[in-house]
Amino acid sequence: MPRAPCKSIPFVLGLVFSTLALRADVTVRYQVDYKLAASLPPAIMGSTLQQMASSIPKEAVIQVKRDKGYSNYGKITYLTDFAKQEITLVDAASRGFATMSMKDFADKLGASIPAMTSQAQLSMGSIKSNFSTWKTGRTDTIQGIAAEENEMVISMESADPIEPQAAGPLMKMVLQIWSAKPEEALRVPALRQWAGYAAYSNYLMNPLTALQKIFASMPGSAKGFTSILEEKTKSLLLKSHTEVYMPMMSRLPLMEINNEIVELSAEPVNDSIFQLPDGFQSAPVEELMKSVIAPGTGASVSVTPSGSATSGRVPQRIRVGANVQAANLIRKVEPVYPPLAGQNGIEGTVRFRVIIDKDGHVSNAQLVTGHPLLVAAARDAVIQWAYKPTRLNGLPIDVLTEVDVSVKRH
Repeated sequence: MPRAPCKSIPFVLGLVFSTLALRADVTVRYQVDYKLAASLPPAIMGSTLQQMASSIPKEAVIQVKRDKGYSNYGKITYLTDFAKQEITLVDAASRGFATMSMKDFADKLGASIPAMTSQAQLSMGSIKSNFSTWKTGRTDTIQGIAAEENEMVISMESADPIEPQAAGPLMKMVLQIWSAKPEEALRVPALRQWAGYAAYSNYLMNPLTALQKIFASMPGSAKGFTSILEEKTKSLLLKSHTEVYMPMMSRLPLMEINNEIVELSAEPVNDSIFQLPDGFQSAPVEELMKSVIAPGTGASVSVTPSGSATSGRVPQRIRVGANVQAANLIRKVEPVYPPLAGQNGIEGTVRFRVIIDKDGHVSNAQLVTGHPLLVAAARDAVIQWAYKPTRLNGLPIDVLTEVDVSVKRH
């Protein structure tokens, strides 16, 4: 009796194919744009757009040359070495880098997630998510590549009230994902090379495991978001449209995000793109992982290639713990309680990641957490705070830290 084919054969063949594909050069470039609902109050719209501008890059780039990979998603640059099976995270703002094994990436990413309070875990435990996906049958041609559309919907609701929100629907996301048809990888060389890079990278780093760790303390949310990533990694993304709904605020989408590939090229890639910039210092993996989880810092510094005229500079800012920096506070302005928040009975704390300049003034305040109706008032207050200037080796220096602003009725 003939033996049944080994189930691992397709996987092994795919892995071999993927490794061979990595021997060629490829460049993939995406452009991202987003918009908010016109019905949002101007204060909320302004603060939200500022946050999105810092946390969602307008462009994402992936480049591969033989066994080396480069990808940039805004603040963090990833340099991958498939021969060594290592990944290096490069943070341009802090001029720091950290290298780790690809197989450890998911574990370290999961370990960097701050522990939730018992009250928060109790609240998140009441949240349930639903996920669905289907082929719409719609097709298109994107960058000369035949594409087909899948639609995905994830909705979240709470069985119990989560102050100040009553029990019921919390959020819904609708995604239209346009992916390359499977047979296109045989026709388009650059697409075939990109497919190899993506397959091998997913195999070595297992992003699904990382996402499961991130949502480990939020069981009601984990299934939906991991399902989205799982669907998106099955094929090569060419275009997507995302709508975000929050039923407690509006029946219309509050946010729309478009992501589309604008370049897919097999032209030679310069070797310098994979080199670690001069003057960058090794940093703890945990510190750079925090930037991966919360990438928006408001910094607009780009990675400078090795050998440039700007290499070797002293650090532009240092990171200081929130409790330490609080001791240097010399002027604190209380926020004006927003009337719209009062109408909805909302109070709470807003946390910002701030940059304090050499004179002790807050020059940038990037939202970390906080209710949308409280953010604008909290930001208007915190940018008026003043601190004793911080010095390094006798010279004044910028500081990166976090602050909490309490917004409540007076």
